[in-house]
Amino acid sequence: MILLRIAWLVTTSVAVVLLLGSAAALGYQETTWVRHNFWPDLRFFQVWHWVKIDPAPIGRLVGPQNLAWILRLPLWVGLVTPGIVVGFVAAKCGRWLRRTADTR
Repeated sequence: MILLRIAWLVTTSVAVVLLLGSAAALGYQETTWVRHNFWPDLRFFQVWHWVKIDPAPIGRLVGPQNLAWILRLPLWVGLVTPGIVVGFVAAKCGRWLRRTADTR
């Protein structure tokens, strides 16, 4: 029961952070578009370069074609998609917690 609560708390927190990050990226792009009349397309490649992540180990794990596709994704898409998946896992954990609490 306590492990399920911890899993629910962690997955919910991760999902919220990912979805807020994607909203922040879209908000930044929107304000830049309104102020300067151009849409800055933030890509994963730019963020990885800024954070100094070496893509070579990830390329060996997922393959070079998949890595190239991932790095071309817009940042907000790359944050929304795992946010939805992790949110689904958090919802399942919450349902299991409610079911366990109802049986007590």
